Amino acid sequence: QLGENQNALAALRTALSHTKQDENSKLREILHRGSRCSYELGDYKEAIAQGELAIRLNRHFDGVYKYVALAHIALQDWDLAILTMRRAVAYETPWDCGNVSLLRSELSKTRQKRLLATAPPRPEQAEERQRNKAARIEPLGAESERAENGFEDAPGPPGAGSLSLDV
Repeated sequence: QLGENQNALAALRTALSHTKQDENSKLREILHRGSRCSYELGDYKEAIAQGELAIRLNRHFDGVYKYVALAHIALQDWDLAILTMRRAVAYETPWDCGNVSLLRSELSKTRQKRLLATAPPRPEQAEERQRNKAARIEPLGAESERAENGFEDAPGPPGAGSLSLDV
């Protein structure tokens, strides 16, 4: 399949070099939509390939960088995702202040996602997860042991509630 895709992309690039300007805009639109479809189908590498071809045809086309960046995010290639978003801010529609502002906001969100995805858990989070995990695990046979000792109404795992015994 990889060979077929590579051959198809090579043929597409050859066809691009022989098209007229108005045909380029149609082809760019097709590639842009193909990038979105590939992204939605989970074929992130194909989404990137088609999106990058669309960008080469017209880097000033509204929305042309979106699915390339999203595909990089899905692949957790944070550096390329951020680079793609930076290029979107610079080139996509620099004359449209509203879109530039939106793209800057998306760039900031992508940077935050990268920090969250690559940051090690804080020690207190790890300790809390361990405590929660330990509280949920009841030793095997503990339920029948409580019943044998007359503690059927006792709360779940030891330490989960208070129980007083008169001896």
